[in-house]
Amino acid sequence: MRATGVVVLSEIARDSLIARGVGPEKILVAPNAADEAIFSYELSAEEAKRRAGVDPEKITIGTVTSVVHYEGLETLIRALALLPPTYQALIVGDGDDLNRLKEVAEELDLLSRIHFAGKQPQAQALQWYRALDIFVVPRKDLPVCRTVTPIKPLAALALEIPVIASDLPALREVTGGHATYFAADNSDELASAIINCRATSKDVSNGKAWAQNRTWPRIAADIVDFYRKAAGNLESESL
Repeated sequence: MRATGVVVLSEIARDSLIARGVGPEKILVAPNAADEAIFSYELSAEEAKRRAGVDPEKITIGTVTSVVHYEGLETLIRALALLPPTYQALIVGDGDDLNRLKEVAEELDLLSRIHFAGKQPQAQALQWYRALDIFVVPRKDLPVCRTVTPIKPLAALALEIPVIASDLPALREVTGGHATYFAADNSDELASAIINCRATSKDVSNGKAWAQNRTWPRIAADIVDFYRKAAGNLESESL
């Protein structure tokens, strides 16, 4: 059965469907979006760090994510080993790669500089984001990571937290070019990117503006309009 319309998550998915013969006019890109409430979140970074149990005097790098292999968190840990002791890492989330990552951290003598917070309630997610000075998305260079756009870096941009991400098509798309990018799986490049990010005080206002144009009400309105047009076209075809 032929679809009247198709809703996809990214331009990457749209291009893939067009290559398979789907008409561009039948496709709507409805990307991941930010909750409008995030833009009025007022907890200070200092208080967030206190609640997270990390040293407020140190620079905190890290992520809020599923702790699985393709997220590339070992690259983040190995990058931390190359940074001065004034840097610490915060990894929030759980998954089947957690124990292995702890072993890597122990081998590198980094357990005292990494706080593995584990799984946290969704209602407290923004608190953990706010505890980060730099949000890192070190995804591996795998097909799923090149094509699937994650929502988490968009939330970091909305909170005006600098984002450093693997240089993959999906991550460039979801951040709109408002992140710093490094070669995936390269801990040396990631460490350099982190140092440069702190040294240059990257302007984060453009990233926030990007996120403000991608809220759930905006995306929902686009989808409703698309469905209405698709339904109208279907009725016209049946006459």
